[in-house]
Amino acid sequence: MIWTIARREFLEYLKSMRFLMGFLVTIALVALSTVINVNDYRERLSDYSTAMKEMAGDRYPLVVYRPPEVLSTLVQGLDRTLGNRADIMPNMNPVRTSGYMVNYASRHHQFVAGFSSVDFSFVVRIILSLMVIFLAYNAVAGEKSAGTLRLMLSNPVPRYSVLLGKIAGGLMLVLVSLLAAMIVALLILVTNPAVALSRSDWIRIGGMGVVSTLYLVSVFALSICVSVIVDRPSTSLLILLQAWIFLVVLYPAGAVIVAEQWHVLPSEDEIADRKKAAFQSFEKEYEDIQKAFGDSLRKTAHVPLDLDLRHHDADVRQGEVYHAVDIAVALDQNVQLHLAEWISVMSPASLYDQAMVRLGRTGAEEFDTFIRCINHTWEEYIAVVRSRISNPAERKRAHNPEFHAQQEPDEASFLAALPRVIVLVLLLLIPFMTAHAKFNTKDVR
Repeated sequence: MIWTIARREFLEYLKSMRFLMGFLVTIALVALSTVINVNDYRERLSDYSTAMKEMAGDRYPLVVYRPPEVLSTLVQGLDRTLGNRADIMPNMNPVRTSGYMVNYASRHHQFVAGFSSVDFSFVVRIILSLMVIFLAYNAVAGEKSAGTLRLMLSNPVPRYSVLLGKIAGGLMLVLVSLLAAMIVALLILVTNPAVALSRSDWIRIGGMGVVSTLYLVSVFALSICVSVIVDRPSTSLLILLQAWIFLVVLYPAGAVIVAEQWHVLPSEDEIADRKKAAFQSFEKEYEDIQKAFGDSLRKTAHVPLDLDLRHHDADVRQGEVYHAVDIAVALDQNVQLHLAEWISVMSPASLYDQAMVRLGRTGAEEFDTFIRCINHTWEEYIAVVRSRISNPAERKRAHNPEFHAQQEPDEASFLAALPRVIVLVLLLLIPFMTAHAKFNTKDVR
């Protein structure tokens, strides 16, 4: 009986104009956004290769780059907006970055600026979730209003069978739509020669599919629950649209505003003042060393070894002090970010975004990994510079350290996404259970 009802619901949904329009818009947007994002990735990869060639060799300062993330083609996150180039010097251990060409953007960024927020995750979060609402808002309320629900339950059919059949039929259509969108996006990826997906990437794409499914099921569960509770389809749709606007738009944005007001970050002037205060005890000595170093260069063009080492060590100390201040500010930023995430924990859309960027390696955590790699390279670099100063014979043989941008392990990403997934499961179970309880006592007259 459940299967019969599910099949009927599935076919009715499939023939509806609401589904047809939503499905076509979904496929068109997924295809268009993926093509644009793949071309953007290819151009950024070209920028990365060009920059690596231009900065090859033992240059001063040492310049390091972060390669573009291939899964940004599906989940852009912060991969474009966070910088990807850092200049390393003894007195500069950076936690901020710029663009490959030192303009805070790729050369072609203007091409994608107007389409910068649309990707596969956007289509699922916005378009598919709205389609789910427009399909399910009258699943029960519509039949109650038309009188067919009373006719159906006048037969010896358990109420739970009717509800489960409607849920199963709707979920099948939702999953078919999601699967079709994923297939279109993946076909575009695998047929582009610029995209090379590793085994790890495929595992992460599988995780994205699971998270996308849970998100859409949670929206469907809420829609069924409201449709059970409310008797009029128009009222059900109005409530669901208002809930969608709140949960997808207003609530996550409000969480960010609350976090910014609750945990205020220092301004640029305040950061500069902190650095000056932290370095104040050494400032006079540093200025004296710099003056002596400059005078020696002007007079003899040859700096004594002892003064050269003192000058290097002074630069290193300045870099350490400034880096400590920058790291403290970065930790403050992470506190604010995590605060906003936990304030918005009851929004399925926010949970979905957080899990997707973690699986796509396009979140702030991946940037933090890049900064840690920079710090490790800086420590190696100052050792090389000191070796060159101490032993002039080593100057030609001591090469700059190679920079290797590491990525967060798959296990760490999945473990970080797991709490969001658990909350998503709870957010879909509660409406389903509520719908079941209400439907068993619903007056169908």
